[in-house]
Amino acid sequence: VIREDLLADAAKISIPALLIWGDRDDQTPLADGEKFARLMREAKLTVYHGAGHFVHRERTKEVAEIMRIFVGQ
Repeated sequence: VIREDLLADAAKISIPALLIWGDRDDQTPLADGEKFARLMREAKLTVYHGAGHFVHRERTKEVAEIMRIFVGQ
């Protein structure tokens, strides 16, 4: 999946989406998340400073909370 160009597919997503990224992700750079957020009309990009690719493991409580808030909208 990392080498696939999913930008055209992302542009078709029109429902609310939560993108969670670590600014130190060395596998899928933050610039990719920013591109997806611009393409997806209803996307919200949440960036965790100092976190890497596995932000959900590094910031478990914070990620769970932002997901809870997002789903509760």
